Amino acid sequence: MDRGAAMMRYTFDNMGQLARHLHVVDNQALLFVRDLKGPAATLGRVMVELEISEPAQKTVVRGEVVARAEGKVQGSWLQFGDTRLARKLQKGGFISRRERRVSADQLLQLNSPAGTQLIVQLIDMSSGGMRVRCARGLNPGESCAIRLLGSRTAHADLGAATVLRAEGQEVGLRFATRDNPAVKRYLQSLHQAWDQAVQIKHQPDCCRQRGPIEPSLPKLRKQDAL
Repeated sequence: MDRGAAMMRYTFDNMGQLARHLHVVDNQALLFVRDLKGPAATLGRVMVELEISEPAQKTVVRGEVVARAEGKVQGSWLQFGDTRLARKLQKGGFISRRERRVSADQLLQLNSPAGTQLIVQLIDMSSGGMRVRCARGLNPGESCAIRLLGSRTAHADLGAATVLRAEGQEVGLRFATRDNPAVKRYLQSLHQAWDQAVQIKHQPDCCRQRGPIEPSLPKLRKQDAL
């Protein structure tokens, strides 16, 4: 697995807590992560699994660290280009999948029977299939062979898959063989990576009075807000 993005799990008691912490500014979502035992995140890309304890739900968002706070409340501001979750929470909802999928930060190579090769980014996967982005040009019904980039040759082949849906650059694929040992092995490595992710829990002293305990929202640079 590509370890380029820092991995974090942030657990909240309920959706109201997360909704108060997830802000929308200039069409970007911002989340503050407090430092309790040292910096939880440094400048760079992040994948954050946001978990709600009651009702039990979780989802993964991708972004980057855009600012550090070193005052009374120390921590990092994370920025996410996808604001769907924040807007959904404002209406009392949440984005969660029925089938348990594991998110990853991994590049794949898709090879079609016609010889076409595409380099795509894995979004998430299960034993039955996966979602990828940057896969423009693939159409439902097409088949392709999937290889992990940067892995040992013996473990790189994930087998064949069929395109189920294509929405812009995002494509959903179903594995031709559900019990492929290579897929199981890779899923196990993803679970192990998430088990080693930084664990963060919403603090009980936060959100009790006027709102979340966090510094003022950072001023985004113009290029950050694109």
